[in-house]
Amino acid sequence: MLAPKISINLNAICNNYKTLRQIINKQTEVASVLKADAYGLGAEFVAPKLYEAGCRNFWVAHIVEAIALRKVIAHDAEIFVLQGFTPSDISLLKSHRITQVVNTPKEFNQIKGNGLPIVLFVETGLHRLGFQEDEIELLANDIAQENVQYVMSHLACASDSSNPQNTIQKETFERIVSKIRKIKPNVKATLSASEGTLIEKYYYDMVRIGIALYWKGIKDVFQPENIITFNAPVLQKYTIPAGTPVGYDATYISSDKRQIALLSVGYADGLQFNLSNKGYVYFEDYKAPIIGRVAMDVTTCDVTNIPNHLTEPGRYAEILGKHISISDMASIVGTIPSPIVTNLKLRSNRVSVTYVG
Repeated sequence: MLAPKISINLNAICNNYKTLRQIINKQTEVASVLKADAYGLGAEFVAPKLYEAGCRNFWVAHIVEAIALRKVIAHDAEIFVLQGFTPSDISLLKSHRITQVVNTPKEFNQIKGNGLPIVLFVETGLHRLGFQEDEIELLANDIAQENVQYVMSHLACASDSSNPQNTIQKETFERIVSKIRKIKPNVKATLSASEGTLIEKYYYDMVRIGIALYWKGIKDVFQPENIITFNAPVLQKYTIPAGTPVGYDATYISSDKRQIALLSVGYADGLQFNLSNKGYVYFEDYKAPIIGRVAMDVTTCDVTNIPNHLTEPGRYAEILGKHISISDMASIVGTIPSPIVTNLKLRSNRVSVTYVG
């Protein structure tokens, strides 16, 4: 099939985990975040490899993700669900041995009395999900009776370790944890995700690694191995004269004679529309600008200065890989790296997907 191809390197993901495990305090649990289907990469493939690498704690956003995850990893692994639940989900939490994060007094009242392990999410400055400090104080007597495993929060400005907001959140978090430990002395704490992991005083009992497993480097301390290649085949190639419009709405007009190649890939395959007229692809070590608009299933590039044998129909261009990282593409588009991958259509029969390792 002449179609886009994506390859996910599971060994590279495991190597990234192991490297972070060596960097982080040995007394701290290093958990893997697999929400959004392991950031779009396929949690059923990623999770077992991370388990083999030594990971025993996994975080997802929704209970359906947790149930799917439980089917592919051993029962001794802990699975934490970040977002809400209904009373009817309690039996599922029990049967699949899932730990629910509780964000509000209403949720706490729905889950209490069932003996289930829970995590209390407390608001410290991100102003997203979580208990307010006074709500924790009002529930103190009930919290004392429950199986609270962790108190958690999330940093808003961890990408800038010198940002004073980090200190404010740390102080708020420690104050709340201290109050809870007066009634639950053995409760553990987790504050940092990927970018907070290298602020050592923010380790606590667990760090939750998401984007650093897959593509996010952390200053000069950690650079992840490349985990993805995305290639698309040439469908057609021909020469256009000066003054020729290319693509919808003629957003590109050639200034002179150019040779163009049409690739079998578009926004329906997850290629960002905003790469129109400013992105690029590679044929081996040769850079080819994207010209005109990225269409649903076809993208045009300028191959004028590239050896002909590399750009013939049936040859493949690199969309992501050795020359173009996820972060590179995100920078061109003007977004963060995560949407670049979560928007790829790995579940589509339009794209051939393989897993290495």
